[in-house]
Amino acid sequence: MMFKNPFKLSTETRGVESQDVHGSFFKWFYRKPSLPIARLLSKTRITPNQVTVLGFIIKLVAAFFYSLGSFPYFIFGSVILYISILFDFIDGSLARIKGMQSKRGEFLDKILDDIGKNALFLAIMYGLYTNTGDYLVWVFGFLAITSSLMMSFMHALFQWLFPEAPRIIESEKKGRFFVRHFSYIEPFIYNMMILFGLFGKLYWYLVICGIYGWIFMAGSFFIILRKTGKII
Repeated sequence: MMFKNPFKLSTETRGVESQDVHGSFFKWFYRKPSLPIARLLSKTRITPNQVTVLGFIIKLVAAFFYSLGSFPYFIFGSVILYISILFDFIDGSLARIKGMQSKRGEFLDKILDDIGKNALFLAIMYGLYTNTGDYLVWVFGFLAITSSLMMSFMHALFQWLFPEAPRIIESEKKGRFFVRHFSYIEPFIYNMMILFGLFGKLYWYLVICGIYGWIFMAGSFFIILRKTGKII
């Protein structure tokens, strides 16, 4: 019996790759290594939802290390966070390979991702405050969280109210390099968290996210207004 190389993608897996590897370059760092793993898991009884839950648990472990508030632990947190995000990509690829995509799975993935993201922010805020006593940590952290929540709410409401929303969103991603690669959404938020954590600069991470998040949200709001009709 010939051994099948898991890194050589099948026709079915190539279809997943062509569908997945077209977004932000932040996603590329996860999608490429996640595909061979998803292909291996597709031969088992492991379900995409099980992978989703495991990734969420790993994300909480990363949050714990961030909450310790000092540089060596920030490195551990960032490495573990990378692994958890890898699982976020594996579950989607596994669902497509196995033909197990569902609204229930999408709902579970989104809810756990939002909980995990906010847990990470809160852990960083708590860790930094207990080690520095700087109340501005809570201010910028609150701004970072609320701008992320507003982006999610605005995106969901836009898609619900306007049938042409998916077309507009894809058009903006293809036509605007900045929107495609630096949108204030999970890939950007997580990768910046990992990068700043590795260098022990999570305080400045909160400052940047707190300011940039609201600027990007406001810009997205006006783009939506312009694309859907006259502003006034």
